[in-house]
Amino acid sequence: MADKKKPIQSKGNSGALFEKNGPRAAARKTALWIGSVVILAFATITFVFLPAAAGGMSSKTPVYGSYARKPIAQTAGSLFMSFLSQSSGGASSLFELRSQYRQAFDSTVMRLAYQTAVEDSGYVVPEKAIERGMVPYFYDENGVYSLRLFNAAPESRKTALYKFLTENLTVMRYNDDLFGSSTEKIGEYKLFGRKETKREANFVKRMGAIQRGFDLAAFKLADVPDSEAAKFVDGHQDLFVLYNLSVVSVSGADGAKGLLARIKNQEITFDDAVKELSQNYYSGSGGKLSAAYRYEIQNILTDAASLDALAALRSGDLSGVVKTNTGYSVFRCDGDPVQPAADNGDLLGKARQYLLDYERGIIEDYFLGRARDFAVSAVRDGFDAACAEFAVTKVEASPFPLNYNNNPLVGGGPSVAELSGAASNENFLKTAFSLKAGEISTPVVLGSSVVILRLREIVDVQAAAGEEEAPAESNGIWGGGNIVYQNSDGTTSSFSMHEFYIQQFDQGALSETIKRDKRLKDRFDREFDRLFSES
Repeated sequence: MADKKKPIQSKGNSGALFEKNGPRAAARKTALWIGSVVILAFATITFVFLPAAAGGMSSKTPVYGSYARKPIAQTAGSLFMSFLSQSSGGASSLFELRSQYRQAFDSTVMRLAYQTAVEDSGYVVPEKAIERGMVPYFYDENGVYSLRLFNAAPESRKTALYKFLTENLTVMRYNDDLFGSSTEKIGEYKLFGRKETKREANFVKRMGAIQRGFDLAAFKLADVPDSEAAKFVDGHQDLFVLYNLSVVSVSGADGAKGLLARIKNQEITFDDAVKELSQNYYSGSGGKLSAAYRYEIQNILTDAASLDALAALRSGDLSGVVKTNTGYSVFRCDGDPVQPAADNGDLLGKARQYLLDYERGIIEDYFLGRARDFAVSAVRDGFDAACAEFAVTKVEASPFPLNYNNNPLVGGGPSVAELSGAASNENFLKTAFSLKAGEISTPVVLGSSVVILRLREIVDVQAAAGEEEAPAESNGIWGGGNIVYQNSDGTTSSFSMHEFYIQQFDQGALSETIKRDKRLKDRFDREFDRLFSES
């Protein structure tokens, strides 16, 4: 074996000089380069290619678009095929297959954008960098560079490896310039990329530090009392007339006209038509109209005149052909309509559902009034006493930060089901986070409830932990904690969740920018549909 102090020379495809000194340092650097590329899914390329798609695929070469006039085509050895080979396999439906193809397309676009930007800058990957990257691929069992292994490797493999490293290092040049190097730092800052002062980082970390815990009472809109439902029925009698109708439904107008003629000519009975020909769009197998209140019938018809015509039928009468939301129908009146009675339990249930579906404002106004009365009682007698008086259960919400739309940098939202949707309700957040300690809020409509709050406590989770950063188990502070990963040399490194999310935001912003780039021609959907629709 050659002296470790002397460089080992080998004329490879680039005439590269492979040094034996310091291979582990090179390995760490290469591993981190490749690790960074894996994080950026669009940067990793393999040398495995897919066979042609399954039967039904067009023979014309699919071209899904282009970036900077560089085509994105499904041809052997193409960048698109390389990405597709990584994401494809196991698709159980056309939807999943489309998703895999789309992922390959998006990855190709990102990589072409990176490569184009670097090429436009005039940057060329240094030969020394490629040499350092190739060294670890020819280590022996002791982790030492082996000239024998290098010389024994086929020229095709070395050529492919050289091309692979050149492309990856080109991509990483752009990535490092934008986001900072994962391996090189100046002091505590990453080389290149966006810089951030400690004050800025601490400010972001503090955004979710002050949290508030609440007691709350929730009046559920679905709990409309019978008295309110009956009041609505009394004022809207016509909506709740119950009609006694049967129906036979078919898909086409001509079929319905022919069927009506046959029934009138006594060639077939209405009941037999139901059994033999009806699609039962609006009935069970017996033909009885299943949604027979006037407002329900109105919902299945396409015009008001048809409703008036049905209401005018007498027992035994047949309607004409009626266009319904699904198909065409012929109705038969089986008896007189039933007028609404406020003591009918089924009717009150229908009225309650009608209010929820079509007159939500009436219910909200009712419970807002109840909640205002609750607030008066809570101020006078205490929150617990008001809960007992109004027969509602007090709910205790653990402290959470002010975090509109659940930004992960700020932290988690409310932990109780009654406050579901609170993070996107601006009125709720303004009301809740304007309260002083012990203060009772005005009522707020939130989702399917009207809630009223009492500010129970205000806590500083960082100060409570006695730490500069919030504990990982806290309900906030950008999720808390650190991500720990193992280096190739066995040591460990870590970065905060704050850094992780910042990187995600930056990369997401870049991705959206590239998608709006005028140099991108996206014909993916059209080409995919053509590809899998042609026989």
